[in-house]
Amino acid sequence: MGEEKRIFGYARTVTSDQLNGQLLIKEDEAVVVNYVFSKLKEYLENPPKDLIRAVLDEHDTEDLTYEQAAKMVTFEAVLHQIADEVSEKWPDAGQKFAQAQGGGIQSLIDKPVAPFSASGPIIPEETFKMAQQRLLDR
Repeated sequence: MGEEKRIFGYARTVTSDQLNGQLLIKEDEAVVVNYVFSKLKEYLENPPKDLIRAVLDEHDTEDLTYEQAAKMVTFEAVLHQIADEVSEKWPDAGQKFAQAQGGGIQSLIDKPVAPFSASGPIIPEETFKMAQQRLLDR
């Protein structure tokens, strides 16, 4: 039988009934999850200058203002920016994340999460819902 995928940022307590073990926050991973979602919210509202410049460069024949270009920064570009930052700040986080989730940062927000019992939330629910809505709006 394959290894159970887990929720990145949480670890299941060991009990006699493994399936009913409580999820506890793994602080070293929770820091990364917090970072991803805080940057996602920040960059969707105010994209980094280098992403805006990339849009301006891509559309150099058009008469785009900086503000128009900021609105054209894609969700995928933001995800790539965050993934690069995470890889730089926490070099081993990407491997741990892939092992836990079976994918990259996008898999963290790419599918709805069913309610589960845990010691506490890592990020505010409204931040998670905002990220999921942006995925649906693509």
